[in-house]
This record gives sequence, C-alpha cells and structure tokens, in this order.
Amino acid sequence: MINVVIIENDKDASNYLSKLLKKNVLELNIVGSATTVKEGISLISSSSPELVFLDIHLDDGIGFEILDAVHSKGFEVIFITAYDSYYEKAMEHFAFNYLLKPIDPILLEKVISRYIQVKSRHSNQSKYVHFQEFIREQNSKILIQSGQYHKSVYLEEIILCKAEGNYTTIVLKDKKEILANNILKHYDKLLSSRGFFRVNRSCLINTSHIDSIFRKETIILTNGDKIQVAFRNREQLSYLLDTLK
Repeated sequence: MINVVIIENDKDASNYLSKLLKKNVLELNIVGSATTVKEGISLISSSSPELVFLDIHLDDGIGFEILDAVHSKGFEVIFITAYDSYYEKAMEHFAFNYLLKPIDPILLEKVISRYIQVKSRHSNQSKYVHFQEFIREQNSKILIQSGQYHKSVYLEEIILCKAEGNYTTIVLKDKKEILANNILKHYDKLLSSRGFFRVNRSCLINTSHIDSIFRKETIILTNGDKIQVAFRNREQLSYLLDTLK
C-alpha cells in the first residue's frame, strides 16, 4: 500500500478527493489530512507519506512553505489548485504532477496510474522531465479567468491568444472567443513551454494549429488567420521549425 496525505483547506474538496481515491485506487492508504501549513508540516513529519496531495492556498499560508520546511522529501507531490499560474513554481519543487480543480476523476486515475508505474524513479531530472511531458499533453487544461468566472479549456482547443489592451482574447477552434482578464504576457509565460509561440507583440499561437508558413514571415493557422512574424522572432521561428521537423 502507498501511504497518502491530503493537505487541502477546503474540507469538502478534501473529502471529495478522498472518496475518489478510495473508490478508484485500491493501492492507496490515506493516513491523514490537514488544512494548514502548520498541520501539514506536522502530518508529513509524523506519517512519512509516499505521496502528498497539496493545495497551494491554505488557511495560514501557501503549500510551497510546507515543502520548504520539510527536511526529508522522500515523497512525491501532486498539487491540487484552482489556479493555473503556479506550475513554474511547482516545477521548482519537482512536483510529480499538477491538477486543476474541479478534479477530473478520469485524469486523477490516469495520474495515479502513472505515479505507480514510475514509483521507482527517484532522480530529480526524471521527475522534472516527467512533469514537463505531462504539461505538454494535449489533454492538459488551463483555467481562464473571464469576468467573474473561471473557464476550464483544453490546450488543444486554443488556436491563438491576442492582446486586447489589459485583456487577452482567447480564440478557440470552435470559433468561440473568450475575453480573459489577464494580459498577453501572462499567457506567454504560462504557455511558452507548452507548445505556444509568441509571434509578435500582440499574438501568441498554438504551434499545433500551424497550417503553413510563408517565407518564414507569415504563419497561416488552421482557422485561416494569417499572422505576421516579428523580425526579431524569425530566428526563434527557424529554431521552432527545426524542432517540429
């Protein structure tokens, strides 16, 4: 059995995750749960778990404080959060995975199955590469804040992101558009390692939706949009083309 700890400040969310794990994964043994940084540090120190589900926003701080405080890190971490902007910080702590709320039971089961398969791999490099591969998977999602709502969107559905002043228009392949609250720089930072390319100052494209490229100056997307490549980005485009060959 694999000993598991859940650190989540929302008790309903913690109970929901616990039920999903008990129902779908017989190999896991939930040894305890906590809602704060202080409780989390104590629980990990006393129970020596092999796998920790860790929320980022806790009642008395953030989950990363727990990882900084725990000296012995003989466990893997799967972050669970409603925010999509922490994956780079998660990689700094070599997280095994990163799940967005609300948790998808099918994706959760897939992640656990993968954890069990690679349980014997302990090197930091292999964990980092594994996490990067997951981030780039086509079924990976992000949460896009639009007005008062957060919309969950598959990366493969996004064709491009266009700057709109202090906002960003997210263009989807079903021809729908989402006006996101964040500026384009936010999505450039978030998606640049996930198959997206900053073509110019006002446009970020999903490279999986490139239909053709004309003279390394114009990118034609699968929806027919033609995007001019900024001169300073053409060398990077050449590198991208070599990578995609």
